[in-house]
Amino acid sequence: MIPTAAPGNPAQRLNINLSPEERTMNATEVAQNNFNSWNRHDADAINAAYAEGGTYRTPRIGQALTGSAIGEYAKSVWKAFPDVSLEIISIGDTGGGW
Repeated sequence: MIPTAAPGNPAQRLNINLSPEERTMNATEVAQNNFNSWNRHDADAINAAYAEGGTYRTPRIGQALTGSAIGEYAKSVWKAFPDVSLEIISIGDTGGGW
């Protein structure tokens, strides 16, 4: 499932009980939602954005993270840097959003 940016409505934020059309997002929306999840300190939404077997890679860790380890990594970042926030400076659609 891919999270949406619907604060205040956990079912919508996690796309629970939404139709396939309501769950469909382009790459720009996926990127923005990922940043929103990081900025909300929402490890569950970050985990929900990854398909089963999906991986997260960062130069800070020597191995790919998968499953709940992705959210746990985010929590460790927030613990070390409680005021951290991410900002998209520029984002563009390269045709169809994919």
